[in-house]
Amino acid sequence: MKKNLKLIIIVFVAVIFSSLSSYSQCFNIESILVDACDNGPDEGQNEMVRFKVGNAPLNLNQMGVDWPSNSWEGLVQNTTTARKVIDINREIQAAGGCGQVLEPTNNTLPANATVILVTSYLFSVELNPFGAVNETIYIIFQDSDSTMGHFGNFGTSAMRTLTISFGNSCSDTVSYNRSLLVDANGQHAAGNGALVEFAPNGNATYLNNGCSAPVETSVFEFTSTITPTCVGNTILLESEIIGYENIQWTSAHGTFTNPNNSNTSFTITNSDFNSVSITLSATNACGEVNSQIIQIPLLDQVLPVFDNFPTSICFNDELPILPTTSSNGVIGIWSPAIVDKNYKGNYVFTPNSGQCANQITKKIDIFSFDFDLFDACDGNDMKVKAIGDSNEIQYVWKNKFGEIIATNSDNFDVSDYLKKSFHSLPFKLIVEASVGDCVLIKEIEISSINCTIQKGVSPNDDFKNDFFDLRTQSVLNLTIYNRYGTEVYQKALYKDEWYGQNKNGNLLPTGTYFYAILTAENKTITGWVQLVY
Repeated sequence: MKKNLKLIIIVFVAVIFSSLSSYSQCFNIESILVDACDNGPDEGQNEMVRFKVGNAPLNLNQMGVDWPSNSWEGLVQNTTTARKVIDINREIQAAGGCGQVLEPTNNTLPANATVILVTSYLFSVELNPFGAVNETIYIIFQDSDSTMGHFGNFGTSAMRTLTISFGNSCSDTVSYNRSLLVDANGQHAAGNGALVEFAPNGNATYLNNGCSAPVETSVFEFTSTITPTCVGNTILLESEIIGYENIQWTSAHGTFTNPNNSNTSFTITNSDFNSVSITLSATNACGEVNSQIIQIPLLDQVLPVFDNFPTSICFNDELPILPTTSSNGVIGIWSPAIVDKNYKGNYVFTPNSGQCANQITKKIDIFSFDFDLFDACDGNDMKVKAIGDSNEIQYVWKNKFGEIIATNSDNFDVSDYLKKSFHSLPFKLIVEASVGDCVLIKEIEISSINCTIQKGVSPNDDFKNDFFDLRTQSVLNLTIYNRYGTEVYQKALYKDEWYGQNKNGNLLPTGTYFYAILTAENKTITGWVQLVY
């Protein structure tokens, strides 16, 4: 007995699923415009139902409708309905659609057709437009002039049920709750345009698209609010695009994060005008490209100003801190961020976004130099020579009282100066070396102006200064340095062996060389000697 009961249940469930399957293949109710727009008490003439035909055509002679309110009065197709169809197609074309509505021929709805059932042949095209339809839709009209509604608008909780059938073996039923209908703001309240969408399983979704037919339409609309902005800013661009493909944002004045999405971020990188032009385009179902040009107004750009900006810095100066706020209030960052003594070049200030300010570049010169002072005999005269590491150095010579005694020369004749002045030994000499606005000061004290060491070596076999002759000096050690302070020659118990060669015996280049002589009295004598060939 239990086995038989189990078999009966299986058969019963199979019959139910078979029945549901046949109904879904026959047709499905997809949408009801419950609260249509009207000119007053004629709402019952503008309500609509959308359903989808299955894999086989349907015979309209077998159609019946069980409305929640009112009775089924059959269909009508005449010159009045034909005129309505013409008006609807004209409206679709004006809205940018490439689809159409048709009345059935031979009382037959084709397989897979999308169908709109209108509750009256007095339907108002103006009040409930179809919009930009991009498919073929079949439309049928009930033979009714009743102004009374066929459904139930928003009200207390109560279910409403609609059944459409095409003979005994083909029907579909849907239900909705009046209290769940919504207005244009999405609130549960009365409002024209209240719509119910039904999934294939009958689940209801409550929407409100305003005064429009319950059909799928294409939408191509830029929806962002345009406000003036600045070059360098990033703005959000939004659009509503339905029923289109190949979406494309383009502009010669910036970049998009998602140029093929309906919503994207756009960064304005440049513009020579007072606005930036952006183009939004997409292709509809008919292969036509629709485009819209959007103009983004631009605010005036501010040029950051930095008062007292350091354009040159001396190597011995305290490094300045680059200000992140300009004198006229622009905030930004520097690159490089800090002043580097080892970097002489451009420092770029980039304003933070949202300030309508331009990027600027400032050049900072870093002056770094050094020099040394050497006292030595030139013939019978004691002279001081300044040797620097830059050809741009300018020298100013001063006595111990700070009085300028010579300029624009890299050497000073101490012997000649002391002969003509009241100064006596020891004599302090102050030298100011400058490059640009940078000054470096050094001092040297001269204790003797007796000169017996030659100032030049010219090994050209003319028997004059062919070697560095120190035979009368009792030298324990001689060291020769080049202008950079590098030891190039050294000899203990030196007499007269140096004629311009380095440690390896190779001749050194022409130039000024410096010596350090350690005498038998344990005294060090320094000076310079000029090497020429």
